[in-house]
Amino acid sequence: MDGTVDKHIGVGDDSDELDEFTAILCFSYERDWFQGLLLKGKESLFGFVGEELSDTSIEQIEEESGGFHRCAFSAEDPPTMYKLSIEQFSTKERVDMQPIACTNGDNAKLDHPSHAFSFRTNSFFVDNKASLKAKALFPNLAGSTDLVCIGEAHFQTTKHFTAAS
Repeated sequence: MDGTVDKHIGVGDDSDELDEFTAILCFSYERDWFQGLLLKGKESLFGFVGEELSDTSIEQIEEESGGFHRCAFSAEDPPTMYKLSIEQFSTKERVDMQPIACTNGDNAKLDHPSHAFSFRTNSFFVDNKASLKAKALFPNLAGSTDLVCIGEAHFQTTKHFTAAS
């Protein structure tokens, strides 16, 4: 995603203006990245990519984010943290958010500490069914994903994009 305008969303960007989307996420085999779409009806309005923040500890996230707290996560199954880049297709504007916490295994759940973005899985596909779905949506991902999650996303579009949906 090479947007012409880049912004960064930090923790202090609270707002009640959340738009609801259907979201489709395709995770890599290693779960170190994902790619997805935000749709209204059948129209793809935004694309997004998540890249794992692999060298970040829960303690560091807690200290730097001001919004995530260790007590909110299981010590046995800590979240995977990602940097999320969202691009609006119509304007090529892009915003970056971090950290995004991913929990719940294959039934993925994504959250930003300021609540600027969230995702909840309603259904998911694994293995061959996931590969076929991913190939239909993102031909460039053929053979590199084995988990596709479909669900509901909430995102503050009007606050972060000049020409929001």
